[in-house]
Amino acid sequence: PNATSVTNTPPTGLANNDILIFVIYKENLNAITWPSGFTPWFTRNASDSSYQMAVAWKRAASEAGNYQASWTGSVWQDGTLLAYSGAITTGDPADATAVSQANGSTDGIACPSIVTTTANAMRIAIGQHFQGLGSGATPPAGMTERSDFDDTTVADEIQAAAGASGIKTFTRSGGIDGETVGAQIALREAGGAATPTGFMTTRTGYWGP
Repeated sequence: PNATSVTNTPPTGLANNDILIFVIYKENLNAITWPSGFTPWFTRNASDSSYQMAVAWKRAASEAGNYQASWTGSVWQDGTLLAYSGAITTGDPADATAVSQANGSTDGIACPSIVTTTANAMRIAIGQHFQGLGSGATPPAGMTERSDFDDTTVADEIQAAAGASGIKTFTRSGGIDGETVGAQIALREAGGAATPTGFMTTRTGYWGP
C-alpha cells in the first residue's frame, strides 16, 4: 500500500487543449516531482501534518504515455487525474486563485468559498479524509461527483454567474472523524465557446482498502 510515487494514465478521449488536473494524497510532507509539463497550483498540509493534498495542472498537447509524480519516503498515497474540455487554450486556466484549507479532525470535508470572475466557470471541489471515505462520500449539494476512492473525492458544477461560490462540503459515510483538507478551483471558459461540459476521468496506481 505504501509507495514513493503514483502513476496515472491519460483519460480516454483526451484531446489537445483539455486541462489535466493531477490530485495527490500522500502521508508525508516531502516535495513532489511532478510529471513533465505539470505546473503546481498548491499544496496544503493537514492540520496535524499527517498528510498532504497537492494539485497540479497541464494543458494537453499530443499526450502519450503515463504520468508519474514522485517524492522521497514510501507512504500511503493515492492519485486522481481529471481532464476538462472547454477551458481557455492559453495561459493559466484558473478563473481565480485556487483556495484550500485544513479543517482539523471532522466528519464532513469543507471546501472554502472561491470567488469566480467570469461567467460559466467550471468549479471543482476536492476533498480528502485521513480515515478514508468509508463506503463513499456524498458530494456537496448541486455538484456532480466525478471521483470517490480511497482518501480523495472530487465533484464539480458550472457556476453561471461570477461571484462567491459559498462553502461546499462533502459528507463522509460512516460518521468517523479524521483530519480533512478541502479545496475549490475554477476553470475559465474559452471565449466564444459553449459552456464547458466535456469531462473525463481516470485513476491508476494503488487504491488500497
